[in-house]
Amino acid sequence: MDATPLDESHTAIARDFLFADPVANVFLIGIMERWGLGPAQTGSWWGCFGSKGGLHALVYGGPADQCGRASIAVASGDPESCVVLGNALLQRGGAAWVIGEQAPSDALWLGLGDPPARVHSNQTLMCATRATPGQTLELREAQPSDLVWVLGAASAMLKEDLGISKPQVLPPHVAIAGECVGLHEGERVFRAKLATSCSAGAQIGGIWVDPRHRHLGLGRAGTRGMVQSLLETHARVTLHVRTDNLKAIRCYESVGFAPVRAFRVMVR
Repeated sequence: MDATPLDESHTAIARDFLFADPVANVFLIGIMERWGLGPAQTGSWWGCFGSKGGLHALVYGGPADQCGRASIAVASGDPESCVVLGNALLQRGGAAWVIGEQAPSDALWLGLGDPPARVHSNQTLMCATRATPGQTLELREAQPSDLVWVLGAASAMLKEDLGISKPQVLPPHVAIAGECVGLHEGERVFRAKLATSCSAGAQIGGIWVDPRHRHLGLGRAGTRGMVQSLLETHARVTLHVRTDNLKAIRCYESVGFAPVRAFRVMVR
């Protein structure tokens, strides 16, 4: 079985493949619907096809980082095929981050040469189709004046959650895209990022509360408010969280999320 580059001619088969499991594939569906399968500047898509022409697995490799690796790789499908896809990415520089469902992600990492990982995080994918009633936080989209605060919050969240630092090198208008700020008594206290929004649903990433304002229920209120808003226009909202972050899991369950799938985050 070989890895095949995907382009716009594969859109229908890729869409059918991903929508067979829309909960796990919200992020990939969002990338495909926004950018398509073709433009090289937004990354590349690869697939493994069976002898009868059916798609067994696919992977999205994000734009290259400064080391020439795909900045992110997300795979879906048969693990054996994902090993082949990982090898295809390896031959083109590899990948810095792998995020996604556990079995395909582990197989993809193996195909990438099983490199040492500075982060190997067990995660749980959670999904909400309704929000529980309760307190909400005043939320708004991030504005240019929020840039410094948002970058600081994103960096702090990454350090707390995965123990790593990832310098922000994006242009300001890109850096605040999808960022949501929650206010309490006129002060910025809550940050969350809309990772993707598509016909399959929405995915939230990077939820963080200023340490000075924790233990007040603001994380729960901010998350509930964001979920309520997203469910007005989406069938579902997903997020993934470390399996050992029991406090966060309880918080998300209290606003309507339920665990649905084992996920993985691995970082070179």
